[in-house]
Amino acid sequence: MTKYSFQFLIVLIAALTLQSCGYYFSNTWKVKPDKHYSADGVASKERQMPNYANHFIINHWANQPIPDWHSEGKVSAPRVMIAKLMKGNANNEVNEYLLGKTPWGKNGTDWALNKHGDYDFSEVPLQWILQLYGNDRDKLTAPAYDNLLNHLLTHSGNKPHQVTPGSLGMMRETENHILMGETSRYLKNQWLHEHGDTSWLYDNERNGLNAWWMALLNQKLEKGFFEFNADPYSGYSITALLTFHTFCHSAQVKAKCTAVLDEVMLKYAYGSLELKRYPPFRRRYERVKRRTFTSDPISDIVKMLLSKEMQVDASVQPTRHHYHHCLIALLSDYRIPEATAHLMLHKKENYLVQYGHGKRAPGEIYSGGEKFLIGAGGSMFTMLSQQAPRPITLFLNDGVQNIDSCFHIDGKGKRPNWKMTGVFRNFGVAAHPVSIPEQYAAKDSSGYWKIFEPYTNDQTFHVLTYSTKKTGLIYVVDNDNLSAQMRLQQTIEQNKKQKQKQNKTFVYTNGDVLDYNLCAPKTKWIIQSVNGKKMDRRFVKWSARVKQM
Repeated sequence: MTKYSFQFLIVLIAALTLQSCGYYFSNTWKVKPDKHYSADGVASKERQMPNYANHFIINHWANQPIPDWHSEGKVSAPRVMIAKLMKGNANNEVNEYLLGKTPWGKNGTDWALNKHGDYDFSEVPLQWILQLYGNDRDKLTAPAYDNLLNHLLTHSGNKPHQVTPGSLGMMRETENHILMGETSRYLKNQWLHEHGDTSWLYDNERNGLNAWWMALLNQKLEKGFFEFNADPYSGYSITALLTFHTFCHSAQVKAKCTAVLDEVMLKYAYGSLELKRYPPFRRRYERVKRRTFTSDPISDIVKMLLSKEMQVDASVQPTRHHYHHCLIALLSDYRIPEATAHLMLHKKENYLVQYGHGKRAPGEIYSGGEKFLIGAGGSMFTMLSQQAPRPITLFLNDGVQNIDSCFHIDGKGKRPNWKMTGVFRNFGVAAHPVSIPEQYAAKDSSGYWKIFEPYTNDQTFHVLTYSTKKTGLIYVVDNDNLSAQMRLQQTIEQNKKQKQKQNKTFVYTNGDVLDYNLCAPKTKWIIQSVNGKKMDRRFVKWSARVKQM
């Protein structure tokens, strides 16, 4: 078998494996330059860097020796250099380190036909060194600057790279690699153009990159992210956008980037409580088994962004394994909108929101308020669709950091068969018993029903559960004037007739009637109707923008 025959065979296997995603081998997610784009001003080029030299994130990186370039160049080495330059007490060490260095690998996804890939992970933090200190000869010597610009930053020119290396041009590159690589390309072009090379190739306006970026950012607003909630990929995607946002000098493109980041933060605000969440996600299915909430990179990026504005106190600390993302978030010029930040930290009114992730992907549904959040865990279109469903989870303001310490409902059978979309206002249901955390004791119970008062001395907030081998139900009642015993009996009385209907209907305390179908296809929302009004159950058709119901 020749080299190219073997290459074609590998790509063919990948195509057959990933065809259900509608991403890698179709034009569904292809970015085409925005024909309606027109230049609209220049963003400020003045970078007013706050004094972060003594920030614990800076100290974390600055206090380390610069590690080996070939083994640690992907994450640690460039961040240690940034921090040391910010501290200003190890400039010579950084400059000597940069001399003679060459890329430790190749750009694009690291896989069988592109071994030693992933170099574009390095280019995003390297851009910070260039953009912050490229004009400062007290920080960067001319030889170090030259090697950084002309050898270590490899992306430039007018052609966005959207194809996986080694795939014979057939397979689309992963989303995080596109965002990282094209951020570096754009910013290097901009730097070259603003420092004397006015050729067409490095002019992002004339070479089409501004129009291409506008199309890419519009795609994220209209479709969302393919790698939604992905651990670890979403962290690299968002820090790439934070880098782009900080240094992009096109006012219109930067404003569009702001809109994308604002939408990401709004979704996080609605889908989290106490700055923690446990959403369905795409890619790295093996990570679905993680039971803690600390693996979410977006949570730690949010914590760092909030801390810059003093919106959270020093006790709110990101997890150490996300310090590499936190460094970029700390230095970026992006600010979470005030209303969104307030929603993250001080939910007052109850809400129900939904949004989609496009074809062959589950939607997300959240019901929340000041004291609770019920999140749907999604579903999996096929095993090869790279989606990972999670339990329907009830978050409370109790500081827990593990799913086992939360009220939650798993799915029926093996996880690929789970249908975890049964969330509506103050309500969650699935075809599996309710898991009740050990720290909560029932205030009262009757048959399959139990009622809890999770908040000490708060007799106006109740969590009710109904749990059999085939059905698990969680219902939250807030601002209630009834005792736990009376609330439980009233709820049982209102719903006792539903046994003849195989638990397909639930009656709220106010009399609203919710119809649901636990046998619904994985591609449809389990919720059918409310008071006879049919719901739009085709979550593959839901908008990617947050919709309040």
